[in-house]
This record gives sequence, C-alpha cells and structure tokens, in this order.
Amino acid sequence: YQRRVHGHKQALQYAVRAGDKQAESLALANLGLMGRSQGDLSTAKVCLERHLELSQNLSDTTSASQANEQLGLLAIEKKDWTEASRLLSQAMNLALQQRDQAKANNMRCLIGVVNGNLKMEEQIRALARNMGAKTEKKDKAKKDG
Repeated sequence: YQRRVHGHKQALQYAVRAGDKQAESLALANLGLMGRSQGDLSTAKVCLERHLELSQNLSDTTSASQANEQLGLLAIEKKDWTEASRLLSQAMNLALQQRDQAKANNMRCLIGVVNGNLKMEEQIRALARNMGAKTEKKDKAKKDG
C-alpha cells in the first residue's frame, strides 16, 4: 500500500512540475481512492475535491462524474445524506449527458437509498419529538392531578 501511495505522490509531483492538469487530476483521483480504501476520509475528500475541480476546469465530464460519485460515497460513509444526494445527483446528470445509462441507473439506486436514509432520520427525529411532547404532557398531568 505504502509503495502505491508513494508512486501516486510522485506522479502528482511530476504532473504539477510539468503543468499537466490532466495527469494531476488522475494522480489526485488515485490518492483519493487509496485514502478512502484505507479509511482516511479527510485525505480522500481533499484529493477528490481537487480532482473534481480540475476535471471541471478541463471539461472532463467523465472524470467529474466519477469524482462526484466518489465524493457522494464519502458523504454516505459520514452519513451526510443531504450532501450525498447532491453529489450523486450531479454524478447522475453528468452520466446522462454522456449517455451512460448504466452509470445513471446506478446513481439513481444510490440516490434512492440515500434519500430513504434521509427521510428515515427525519421520521425518527419527528417521532422522538412527538414522544417527548407526550411524556411532558403526562408529567404535567400527574403534577396537576
């Protein structure tokens, strides 16, 4: 693992020195994926965000879609459902622009799971508030009764 990371870091350094934004973007994508695979979510996020920025500047919609997808998966790992939905939706829209129906369908599935989790958390919070209000009413009724 460490040798691969070292190799990707060297590739990044060479790309930056050469001014090759495409190679820089690829090296950052690889470092982001490696960071994510090792649970280093902060490094993964920084690398993938820069990869996304470079991909957008280069009008590389394939790489931008992949970056949005990977950032969306990071957001899922952090249980940030709103951010995950936003990023995966962007990945889906870019896939549709590329006429990549298989990827768009995969993103739709992930978005459905994410939105289901978001709604479930909202329902649990509402239920907890409702139960808290009922408990307070019972406690007040006992005091008054």
